Amino acid sequence: MRAWETPSASRYGRGSHIRNLLGGIREDEKVISILPMDRSLIEKPEGHFLMFATANGRIKKSKLSEYSRINRNGKYALRFADGDSDNLVAVRPATDTDHVVLVSALGNACRFMPSEKKTRSSPETGETVTTYVVRVQGRISQGVSGMKLAGNDKVIGMIVTDDFDTSVLTISKYGMAKRSRLGSGEMVPISEEGVQIFDELGNPVLERDGYRKTNRGTKGVRTMSLRDGDQIVSVRQIPDLEDQLFMLTGSGMMIRMVSGQTKGTLGKVTKGTRIMELRNQDRTGFVDEIVFVARLPSELISTDESLEEE
Repeated sequence: MRAWETPSASRYGRGSHIRNLLGGIREDEKVISILPMDRSLIEKPEGHFLMFATANGRIKKSKLSEYSRINRNGKYALRFADGDSDNLVAVRPATDTDHVVLVSALGNACRFMPSEKKTRSSPETGETVTTYVVRVQGRISQGVSGMKLAGNDKVIGMIVTDDFDTSVLTISKYGMAKRSRLGSGEMVPISEEGVQIFDELGNPVLERDGYRKTNRGTKGVRTMSLRDGDQIVSVRQIPDLEDQLFMLTGSGMMIRMVSGQTKGTLGKVTKGTRIMELRNQDRTGFVDEIVFVARLPSELISTDESLEEE
């Protein structure tokens, strides 16, 4: 639908129900993602895709052109392999240069490049076969396994980007946040004040640059340490540390903060820092939890606006 078709309202307005705008929404459905698309991209979608991720770890890559023309009744975009036990958690625009990071509620992250080519030898013919990590599929398809999940774990979000300098921010329901650089995922030499460091044998000392790349369909690597009962509820890409965050709790409390106020960490297995106090008075339990997180890009904030005025 076109953006101007949505009714305007004040901050205190109740808004209009989505079914008044989209006739194809059923009673048991809910909106997962809203993707703003420039008109030029809709008219010339070649080389652009949509990436879908489900709670059970499925991922699908489809051409954007499949969704260029959609009427108010909508189109089916994904067939769930596990039926009613699965649901969509994220949809992101993508190109062939992008990396994907899937993050689970219990603190794991799986990173891979969908357009990366893989070669294998065919057991039947012995010929070398070239495939992609995630091949392009049609609109009505189930996708492929993107992340292996254990027990009651589930995928809660997905980041799709080719910007290695961007930050990955994970936020837990009990108010903890951890921010790390995405990086290239490769081992790189360590330098101090521009001087490269070597070990006793004269070999360069290396460290991992950001999130390690893993194979699609694996459980990935540990990205955040969580206390008992806590879990990640949101993952956000932070390209600019001046971007602002909105956190909403189950009781209706909201706070707003600059994303740069979250502490950046180098280690992946850390619990992060507390950004919202949700503990009871004696700090033996929790009286509330974060249920929703949104990011406001810095370019949408006026230069004379301050957080104290909100």
